[in-house]
Amino acid sequence: MLNQLFTFKSVKEERPFLIFLAVSLVVIMLNISVDPVSPQMSDTTAEMSSSYENMTMVNSASLDMNDGDAEVVVVELNQNWSDDGWHIKSIEVVLSYEETAFADLDCDTVSGVLSLTSDGQEPDTSTTEGVASDCSDIVLSMAWLGVDGSDPPLLASMPATVQMDVELSVDSTVPGNDDEETVNVEIELQMTRYVSS
Repeated sequence: MLNQLFTFKSVKEERPFLIFLAVSLVVIMLNISVDPVSPQMSDTTAEMSSSYENMTMVNSASLDMNDGDAEVVVVELNQNWSDDGWHIKSIEVVLSYEETAFADLDCDTVSGVLSLTSDGQEPDTSTTEGVASDCSDIVLSMAWLGVDGSDPPLLASMPATVQMDVELSVDSTVPGNDDEETVNVEIELQMTRYVSS
């Protein structure tokens, strides 16, 4: 006699087993046909954003000069500036003076020459010499235009020395008025460096 487990049963009695068998087959088929999800490594790399950092440096001097005097104002930038990535983008010098003698109707003559010693490029635009005999300001400048779309080495690099030579010739309607004239010198340096993040 057959064991009771091996005896045939009605369809109604076999339904839970058939459902279990069907579900098991579906799960097995899904595991075979579908690859497990694995993390995908992106081939794209983050783009480096870059920009320029700017800084302004101003040096001022007040020169007491007599007739025929020549004075020199010097700004020295050592190698440390270059080590930190800084370059000179522009230089502007303003010489200003006024007639100091009482009742003198004639302004003195002031002349200036701007020069730069640097390992970098020559400036794209420059006005390096100027003379005034009407007490107006003398504005001298150097500028480098190679910042946008190019590398900072196209600018003036460090070490660098900015030199301003100033001369005074007294023109006076007052006899003996040739002492203690004042010439103000302001040197403005625009500095820039390339930074990335």
